[in-house]
Parts: sequence; C-alpha cells; structure tokens
Amino acid sequence: MSAASPSTPTAATLPPIGPVDLASERAELGSALDDAVRRVLASGQFVLGPEVERFEKAFAAYQGCAHGIGLASGTDALALALPALGVKPGDHVVTSPFTFFASAGSIAWMDCVPRFADV
Repeated sequence: MSAASPSTPTAATLPPIGPVDLASERAELGSALDDAVRRVLASGQFVLGPEVERFEKAFAAYQGCAHGIGLASGTDALALALPALGVKPGDHVVTSPFTFFASAGSIAWMDCVPRFADV
C-alpha cells in the first residue's frame, strides 16, 4: 500500500466536523422553510403529498437522475436498495458491525442474513 500523496486529505489534515448548527441552518433557509411547512400543513398531506413529489423531482434533477424517491428513513432506503440490487430473501449480505443497528436490521427485515466483516 502506498502512502497518501501530499494533496490527499487524511484524518490528520481534515478539520473536525462539529455538530450541526441549527440556528445557522435556520437563518440560511428562513422563509423558504416556513413556506414549505405551510404548504404541507395546508395540503394536509405530509406523506406522499405534493411537497414530497416536488422534493423528489428537484432532488433527482440536482443529482442528474431521471427519478428520485423520498423515503421516511435511512432504514427504508437500505431496505429498498437490497432488492434493487438483486438481493433475494435468504441471501447473505455483508455489513459492518460498527454501524447503526438499522444496517443489519434492514438486511434481516428483508429476510436476508447479515454477515459482519471487520473493516
């Protein structure tokens, strides 16, 4: 294995990532966030409503993809990704033991077998 080049960031050269500054995020998003919340409340649909569809289209365009799917959680995203990748019930799926429990939980939820690999 070769050493990192001087231009390659390493843990020693990257600045620490602090906690999320919600006040700054709120100041930056301001009225756009308020307007979006009002639209959701006015529509009465926070699940599969027009704002979700709007977000999916905007996010897909931002990513340069034809489609985007808004989900409730990362757990749902992992569960959706497995069959999309061709993983079938009973398959063994490798994951890290050093992660949030939903990584293995999503695998088990899809009737697959989580296999832990040290990373």
